[in-house]
Amino acid sequence: MKKILFLSLMLLLNCFVLFSQNSEYFKGRGYYGYAFNKDYFVFMSIENQKKRYTPTKQDIKLCEEILKSHIDQYLSDLNICTSISRKTLNKYARQYVGFINKDGDIIIWINMLYKRSQTKAELSKRVIFSCDGGDSYWNIYVNITKRYLYKLEINGVA
Repeated sequence: MKKILFLSLMLLLNCFVLFSQNSEYFKGRGYYGYAFNKDYFVFMSIENQKKRYTPTKQDIKLCEEILKSHIDQYLSDLNICTSISRKTLNKYARQYVGFINKDGDIIIWINMLYKRSQTKAELSKRVIFSCDGGDSYWNIYVNITKRYLYKLEINGVA
């Protein structure tokens, strides 16, 4: 009897995990995307990572404000030639993955994907990685605690 109860409980938990939502949809002025919860496995980490974090609506809004207000100066400081700018941010759908570093700062990784390249259903299911596509696919880290951008990665061109 204990074995049957245990197996039933395990089956129920597996169903819960399989059908639980991995991401939450967010939409604001000039952006939309999906934030993945802290339990969703991603094959990445940050330097001095303490743990994963599930971004909130307020985190995403702040993250977008920091991105919009800092991206042009950040790109200028890097001295790179790209079509990415504050004016072009609305052309990208987003995926957000949250972390907390050892200092307790909230770090959000934003995966930027050209809107016409992925459906909303695809964006919600898994974090999408691409090796090619140039600045149609890029990502950046935002420290929302200290309000700065870092570690921009723009994909290569095949």
